[in-house]
Parts: sequence; structure tokens; C-alpha cells
Amino acid sequence: MRCPRIYTTQTLSHGARLKLESDAARHLSLVLRRRGGDALILFNGQGSEHNARVLSVGDRGSLVEVEVGQCNEVTREPPCRVQLACPILRGTRMDFLIPKATELGVGELHLLHCEHSATQPRGELSARLERWHRQIIHACEQSGRTVLPTLHSPVPLTEWLSQVTAERRLLLCPLGAPHTTPLPPQPVALLSGPEGGWSTPEREATLAAGFIAWRLGRCVLRAETAPLAGLAALEQLSVTS
Repeated sequence: MRCPRIYTTQTLSHGARLKLESDAARHLSLVLRRRGGDALILFNGQGSEHNARVLSVGDRGSLVEVEVGQCNEVTREPPCRVQLACPILRGTRMDFLIPKATELGVGELHLLHCEHSATQPRGELSARLERWHRQIIHACEQSGRTVLPTLHSPVPLTEWLSQVTAERRLLLCPLGAPHTTPLPPQPVALLSGPEGGWSTPEREATLAAGFIAWRLGRCVLRAETAPLAGLAALEQLSVTS
């Protein structure tokens, strides 16, 4: 049986006894059905993970106490830290994109307002951001990552372009050229477009900001597929550098 990995916001130190957050406690006890004495792995997003064991499980699984064990330093982050920027997609596409991007090692997720992107009422957007953050946590628990990607609140495309610090800047575009050159271990800004495509002013502003158009293959990919294909390609290019 696979040892479950659980995220906590608490400080982890050998020998400490902690009460897990309510969501983590319910998942561990009611879904995974762990009981006193069972082993687990704890991580808090700081780049390491700890062996641990369950001490007790309260009624209805709402209270789980654990004892923290040995710390294990692990490195599972990609050599290139990728700053992925994309518009908010319609429907449930972001619920697919965000956890998959997390599994593929994205370092930062920047959400953009564009001419052809979906708009969200403020209250609904706040709830979706909270849900996406939980999805990031679950994806890290499942994939073995020990560092949580940073999820940024939406900003206009032009504002984000003015804040980009990565020297290597790639724009996913079916009209671009293939990119097969191995990448050095440095940050990469990866920009993907909305379902309706970029407007002419947006495309011109992006190229003026130093982005290079990158074509991933022969076919035109959907808005939720292109970022994932780009992340996978960058992983392979950075591995061979």
C-alpha cells in the first residue's frame, strides 16, 4: 500500500506532535482510512518531506494527531523554473489545466485578463481561486512535489508583460518556429493564449516584450492542451541541457 503524502501549513520538526488541518484530517481518515500507528509523509511546501505516523483519529475523522519523524531532503523540481501565464478559460477547463500543470512541474501560474478570455464576477473568482489552490495541494500530494507552485490573481496581459523578469520568453503560437535547443537551468516565461486567440494589439505587445513565437507541433492545440504540452516539452529540453 502506498504511503500517503499530506500537505500541512505547520512547521515540521522531528518529534513534534501536530493536529492536521480539518481537510487533511478528513481525507486521511475517511477517504484513505488510516488509523493509529499507520505511516504517512508530511510536507509543508518548503522543499523537504518528513516521515510521520498517525497517533490518533477522532470521531468522524475531524481530528487527527500525528507525530513527525525523520526529515528527508528531496529534489523533484525541474531544472528550469517555468512561469506559466494564460487567460482564465471557460467552463471547467481551468480545473483540468491547473492540477495537470502542477504535476508537470510548473513553478508559477499567472492568470490573465485578455480581450478573448472569460470574465468572472469577483465573488465567483475568489471561490475559484480557493478551489484551484486546493487542487494544487492535491496535485503536489499525488505527484510527490514538495514545493507548491505560486498561483497569482488575474491581471491584464499588458500589466503582466511589464512585470516579467525571466530572460527566456516563449509564446505558444502555431505560426511560430519549433524550438529544440537544450535549455540552461534558468527561469522561463511561457505564455499561452485564450480559446479565441490573441488580438492583433495583444500579439504585437507580446512580441515587443521580447517573447519568441514557439510552435509545438503540426496541429493547433486547444487552449487547455497547449500549456501542458509546452511544460512537458520544456521539461525534456531542460533535462538534456
